[in-house]
Amino acid sequence: MAFLSDSPALNGLSSTTPEKPDFLYHGSCSPIEDCILSPRPKTGDYNGEFPDGERKLVFATSDRSQAILYTTKTPDQRCIFNYNDVPVAVFTNYKHWCATLQQADCALYKLPSDTFRNTISKSSGHPTTEWVSEVAVQGTKTLFTPDDVMKETGAQLFFLAPEIDPQLWNDFNKRLIDASGHNGQQTLSGLDIITALSNAGLIEHHLNKDRDIKPITLPAASAPALDADIAWLKTQVMNKKDISRARRLPNTEKFALRVQRMGQNNVQVK
Repeated sequence: MAFLSDSPALNGLSSTTPEKPDFLYHGSCSPIEDCILSPRPKTGDYNGEFPDGERKLVFATSDRSQAILYTTKTPDQRCIFNYNDVPVAVFTNYKHWCATLQQADCALYKLPSDTFRNTISKSSGHPTTEWVSEVAVQGTKTLFTPDDVMKETGAQLFFLAPEIDPQLWNDFNKRLIDASGHNGQQTLSGLDIITALSNAGLIEHHLNKDRDIKPITLPAASAPALDADIAWLKTQVMNKKDISRARRLPNTEKFALRVQRMGQNNVQVK
């Protein structure tokens, strides 16, 4: 279920040790003064949390497309994964994401690789596309819009229903992780999750489809193994909608609604 984690980078694995490229890439929507990327406290890398706590590092990748996707990353991003070499990002709160990007400096930074070292996967022993530097790096930048990202990389951008806030998404994620530990639980892909969410009406926007920029076609059927968790999530969303709707009602209508509910609770079954 690693596709649901918000890892420091979208990393591929290679069976051979890569030659260090002349340049590496870093994508960001945060302003970076004079294109100088300084080491920032990080709690982990591709392999997970650091055993000694925080380390100050600059992260970069040898995969330009991966870095380009990060030019869309805001606090609203919930997860990223690859599907058939196509990067996919899932966000909450489309309106807030758009507002953030309008005030941001979303750019791809091209960095000289001299001070970087490659991250090796502890589980496989293979190199990853992640590189880290312990010193500041001067780069050059190219600005990117979401449309640029989708056109150049084919990245798919999905936005959850606004009621699925970070806490609800985390609870849903935990249910999936717990379910994956059960005996006989089938392996589910990121696309399985997106398909189930979309079929349940829990995806508010597929930006590629909305803007007709290289949209992928989702499978028609959802994975049955997700039915219970999707039903749970949909119930939580409906409850949030009911609460929000009730708060917007005039006081007279709120009173009428309370009376109606009281009447329903007092109905006796004969």
